[in-house]
Amino acid sequence: TVIGTGKYEIKEKEKEIIIKVESENKVERNYKIKIRKKKSDNNYLSNIIVSEGNIEFSREKIEYEIKVNEGIEEIEIEGIKEEEDASVIGNGRYKIEVGEKEIKLIVTSENGSIREYKIKVIREASSNTNIVRMTPSEGTLTPAFNNEETEYEIMVGKEVNVMDIEVELESKDASVQGNKNIIIEGRRKEVNIIVAAEDGSTRIVRVIIKKESGVEEIRVEKEEIMIGLGEEKEIKVTVLPEEAENKNVRYETEEEIVRIEGNKIIGEKI
Repeated sequence: TVIGTGKYEIKEKEKEIIIKVESENKVERNYKIKIRKKKSDNNYLSNIIVSEGNIEFSREKIEYEIKVNEGIEEIEIEGIKEEEDASVIGNGRYKIEVGEKEIKLIVTSENGSIREYKIKVIREASSNTNIVRMTPSEGTLTPAFNNEETEYEIMVGKEVNVMDIEVELESKDASVQGNKNIIIEGRRKEVNIIVAAEDGSTRIVRVIIKKESGVEEIRVEKEEIMIGLGEEKEIKVTVLPEEAENKNVRYETEEEIVRIEGNKIIGEKI
């Protein structure tokens, strides 16, 4: 008699089957059969998943190109293997900068055969020069801040000689210059604040800083005015400096023989 023949389900990579043969006089003999599965040569991916951009995947296609948005600093890539016993090297997160970066996914089958997938990641440089806010350390902006504005004025106290203008940019890849340690010599200072984008493009915001100027001197053209009854003469004065903010002059007299109307003196009595 023979024991052990029949159909076997082979799930393991290796399986041993024993066939037992027994003669009429009860003598037994055992036969061992080792069955080994042939190692798979499947080194294909079933998909490539990316956190940025898009890939039109095909298992036979081994080279891909992804364009990602400006400002993206990382991308995660995962190759999904078709065969469970295969291995994939290259899955993970990658830092990306402006330009091109090649990422390789290497798939090794169970029998050691290798297939290499290449993904070229392209990141364009940012052209963003937008400003979120501008805050002077002295005075206030006129007009009020607006990203579209290209020129402002700031009025500061006459004692202010140095100031900063804090500039917050929308893009962290952009840079700003001309807004720090602004030295104000004289009563007026023009400053060009330059914002440079990652791609090298620039925008200029012009800021005119003016010092408040009080009246330092009032010069009267004639210190003595001869006037007759009913006569009218103009009092001519010069307010200095020229850029003084308030040049209004008020005229008064304690004399009863004259009266004042605006900047005119009128003879009333003799």
